[in-house]
Amino acid sequence: MIRWTLSVFLSFLLFLTACTMTKSARLYSPDGKIITANFAYSGSGRGEVWGEFPDGEKFRGEYFTVVNERVTASMLSTPWGPLTGISVSKAGPQVSHITAVGDKGTQMQCISFPKGSHGFGTCRDSKGTEYRLHY
Repeated sequence: MIRWTLSVFLSFLLFLTACTMTKSARLYSPDGKIITANFAYSGSGRGEVWGEFPDGEKFRGEYFTVVNERVTASMLSTPWGPLTGISVSKAGPQVSHITAVGDKGTQMQCISFPKGSHGFGTCRDSKGTEYRLHY
C-alpha cells in the first residue's frame, strides 16, 4: 500500500512538472534595446519570470493573472509614476500583473493582457524606462 501511494504521488509530481513550459517574452525600450525574458507557463494564472536588463543586471519575479478585472489609466501606476504605454480601459477577461527585481536593485512592474500563453502589455522599471511587452 505504501509503495502504491508513493508511486501515485511521484507520478502526480511528474505530471505537474511536465505541464509547465518555459515561454519567451520581449520587452522593447524606446531607444531600441530589447530584453528577452522568460516565464514559466502552466495555465494556472501565476508563475515565475526571469531575464536580464540591457546593462547585464539579472532580474527575477513573478506574474499572476486576474480574471474579469477592469483596468483603467488610474490603475496603470507604479511607485515611480504612471505607466503611459497603455491608454485603454479594458474589462476582463484577463489581466496579468508582473513584478520583478534585479540583482542590483532595479525594480520593474508590468501589466499585460494575456490570451493563453500570448499577450501584450507595458512595463516600467525604477529607472524610469518604459518597455512594450510582447509574448
